[in-house]
Amino acid sequence: MESELGSTFFPSIHTGNCISLTYFPIILSFRRKQYTLNEIAEKTIDLNTQKILMNSVDQVEIRNRKTIDDCQIYFPNATQLTVVENSSQQNTTALSSSLAKIIPLIQLTKFVYHTLKYDFAKMIELFQYMPNIYTFEIGFTSLMNSDLTSIRQNDTFQLVSQSNKIRKMTITNECALQEIDFLIDLCPRLEQLSFKKSENNFQIFLQHLFSNHQERLRYLLLLYITRIYPQEAEQLQAFVKSEKLLDGCSIKYDQYNNSLSFWF
Repeated sequence: MESELGSTFFPSIHTGNCISLTYFPIILSFRRKQYTLNEIAEKTIDLNTQKILMNSVDQVEIRNRKTIDDCQIYFPNATQLTVVENSSQQNTTALSSSLAKIIPLIQLTKFVYHTLKYDFAKMIELFQYMPNIYTFEIGFTSLMNSDLTSIRQNDTFQLVSQSNKIRKMTITNECALQEIDFLIDLCPRLEQLSFKKSENNFQIFLQHLFSNHQERLRYLLLLYITRIYPQEAEQLQAFVKSEKLLDGCSIKYDQYNNSLSFWF
């Protein structure tokens, strides 16, 4: 395949029960910045075709893992990756092995992972191949095969926690205290942390979170908590001040977004 500024080969998708990749030389430069791999489970691709380079794509989104192995496209300059797994069935192939076929994992700086059932052990294994992730977003419905205590003690956890560069983390679903604790220990250099309020006794939750924040959260600049309503916000702010949990911290409530921000 020639460079984007010269003749470029581009796939043509035909209607029917089969996707056929045929190539036509085009002169125009390909400027697409985002590419989504969609569901093609009932379609087939001609595996005899050569790899297609999409040099302009920076953001890749995968909505079905089955599309990865069949994908004839490689994204050499991608830095952002989103993986959405809506199936409860587990793929036996390591996600890192599949992803390496279409994207250079080492240069990724942002990773978004949403799944129905989550296995923290597999996530940590994946991070070994993505050492330059700066922004991480995670969403899951339920945990699966995740003994957090055992995972903390294994060598992979220790290696990833010492070496990863994650500074911004967003947890999009409700998350228990033990899970947030686990993610903080995994990413000890966090500067921004965002999650939804889920604990019934959230005052105890905050007390635990801030009890040793100067050690565990010493790099934190912003804690952003959503789904907090006005009366709760007033109570939490009064509680934090009365318990002197965060000296020198600025607290701001956003009634429009029902969010509470702690600026350190």
